[in-house]
Amino acid sequence: MKSLMVLTDAENAGAMIDWAGRLPSSRFGPLTILCCFKGHPIQPLTPLTPERLISGEGLLRAVHQALNASDGDPKDAVIAYLRHPDPVTAVLETLETNAFDFLIIGTEGRMGDGTGDASFAERLFRFAPCETLLVDPAPSGPIEKRRILVPMGSSMRESSLSFALDLAQQGGTVVPLLVGPAFGADARATARKELELKLREIGMGMSDKFVPDVVVAPDTMQGLVRALHPEDTMLITASSAQVLHRFHHIRRESETETEARGTLLVYSPARKERVTALMEWLARYLPRLNSTERVRVFDQLLAGARFNPDFLIMMAMATAIAALGLLQNSGAVVIGAMLVAPLMSPLIGAGFALVQGNIRLFRFSIRSIALGILFGFALSVLIGFLNPNEDFTAEIMARTGPEVRDMLVAFLSGAAAAYAFARPGLAGTLAGVAIAAALVPPLATAGIGLSRGAWRVFEGAAILHVTNLVAITLGAAATFRVLGIQGIRLGIGPALWARRSILVLSLAAVLLSAPLFHRSAAKIMEGPTRPMAYPLSTVLHDALRYRIEQEPGLELILSGRSPVLEKGIVVGILLAAEGPVPPELRTDLRQIVKETIGMEAHLKIYTLQKAGVKTE
Repeated sequence: MKSLMVLTDAENAGAMIDWAGRLPSSRFGPLTILCCFKGHPIQPLTPLTPERLISGEGLLRAVHQALNASDGDPKDAVIAYLRHPDPVTAVLETLETNAFDFLIIGTEGRMGDGTGDASFAERLFRFAPCETLLVDPAPSGPIEKRRILVPMGSSMRESSLSFALDLAQQGGTVVPLLVGPAFGADARATARKELELKLREIGMGMSDKFVPDVVVAPDTMQGLVRALHPEDTMLITASSAQVLHRFHHIRRESETETEARGTLLVYSPARKERVTALMEWLARYLPRLNSTERVRVFDQLLAGARFNPDFLIMMAMATAIAALGLLQNSGAVVIGAMLVAPLMSPLIGAGFALVQGNIRLFRFSIRSIALGILFGFALSVLIGFLNPNEDFTAEIMARTGPEVRDMLVAFLSGAAAAYAFARPGLAGTLAGVAIAAALVPPLATAGIGLSRGAWRVFEGAAILHVTNLVAITLGAAATFRVLGIQGIRLGIGPALWARRSILVLSLAAVLLSAPLFHRSAAKIMEGPTRPMAYPLSTVLHDALRYRIEQEPGLELILSGRSPVLEKGIVVGILLAAEGPVPPELRTDLRQIVKETIGMEAHLKIYTLQKAGVKTE
């Protein structure tokens, strides 16, 4: 067992090292304290030397002084440093290269500040491949009086209490804490009974270090803020640092906020992913994303999910191109609109956020999708009003009859796009995925249909568009799950937004299946949409016409061949004739067809005479 503590701020180095002195070496093993610097020249993990200490930055000297002043196990810790333009990537590579088993990082005073971009500590905590502890330290009281509060939620596991017991080896008491709803005089008794049931469910026997406690509050986070005393340490199990933002936000709004506060720990255990048998089977054959790749995908999707003027301009141009292409019945123009549309990135970002439990990325993605759709729909309605006399073309009508296969195509498109985002070498395939997904043409069709009052056109196109949105998001989420993206696991209670969102999308897919199956059945009853006959080649048509014109009173009107070739080729000819067709002409025409095509063919001659149309 080897542990790595990452520091970036000299002001908090003393508090972090003092807190690390309470960690039992039997649980965390030898400790390496890594000082991270951003910039050039790039320096990998390098042990600190006396020469480097004299000429080094203030962080190195602060860590050295705090380590010498410590009375605990950190005196034996090794100090090292690294420098890199992207410290998060460098630390993740260091963890894997040096096989560290445990990572300790401090909040560096940035938690709860509400900034839009993830901090160094947040990103490192989210993507670390090993057990990780995010520490927001505060001065603690005597060890014998210290309480380690462990919030009990629906996803609480034995590993959380076991880790708390490890922290309490040098003193202190583990307090399994449950925040119950405030509903009356029986609230505390009911919460205590629920806490006992939870402890039995996770298989944890009672220990002399266990002192269960309950708090009654209107909200779970309010109860946790109320329960944390200045000498306490609260251990929250999670895979996201979002819980610290919420905690500090509630604490700032609390009327009882004081200067002193306790220590907050967010613990992410290294657990084996829970996946279905199918997912595990697929995982053996699909590449798993490492920590560096997960950071790259996150940053790429976060950039693509933001709603900005570039997104708005591209959405406007894509919708205008699609609407005009539909009105002109130009498939090539419609395909061009598919390539320009920017909706795919936020959809894939939403799927990534659902699997990872990243509510910030999910909100960015949903906002971009909603505003983009509203703007595109309004623009397509306007274009429809400006072209009131245009008939509904074949390209428009092709988007009004969605069926189950369209949902399957959209699901596979989302899966393919997610896989392409995860594998940089496949970025060139995203253009083909955008064409297959066809997000903007149905949106433009719905707008044009609404502008004409054609409700069936609007309904069919709207169903197709919503089907694509739902299926692409689910397909992307499933692919990222197989590729190893971790889902959120909060130990403080029902953080269910991701699971509820996936459930809503799944229910939407089920509800959409009803009209899609109905339309599929109707298409089967109607039969395939294809022409009754295909034109003959120019060579064969000219040869037949030349022979027919040699007969007086005959004229070639139409010619064609059958679309179905299972029973051989059938060639049909419609002639204008003043009398019966000579038998030798029929023989010559059959011979011409055979010689030109190179195989036997059935020839049918239809004559148009005064008596009407008859078949010979």
